[in-house]
Amino acid sequence: MNNLLEKLLKTHPEFKFSFSITGTFIDQAQEFAPEVLESFKRLIQTGRVEIVAETYYHSLAFFFDREEFEAQVRAHQAKICEVFNVETTAFRNTELSYNNELAKWADDFWFLKQFWPRDGIQFFNGAHQIIFISQKGTEKYSPTS
Repeated sequence: MNNLLEKLLKTHPEFKFSFSITGTFIDQAQEFAPEVLESFKRLIQTGRVEIVAETYYHSLAFFFDREEFEAQVRAHQAKICEVFNVETTAFRNTELSYNNELAKWADDFWFLKQFWPRDGIQFFNGAHQIIFISQKGTEKYSPTS
């Protein structure tokens, strides 16, 4: 898949995308398939691919234990920085689960972009950009526009 994405990046200079990769996937790839991580590194080095912050274990910790949730997000950010040498600036929660408190948390945590489901959003926080995801595709919202 990453080979195809590399080709698309080469033939379509306007093409950009984000990956959501859990810490557990990275751990497994480091141990069993380091070449997979190398292919992700090549994509990221183009400057047109970003890794999105999330919980380390693809968990729903936010809804049960805020301290555990924050520890997982920080651990995930540290792993992304260690492996890919990049800082995360975007956030998505597991399965795009959402509530207003979570959106406020992401804003307070200084994520420049946030990925949320389109339906049911009532709180527009101060994020620089919110990307809504639905079956119809994606839609960007910038509070400053």
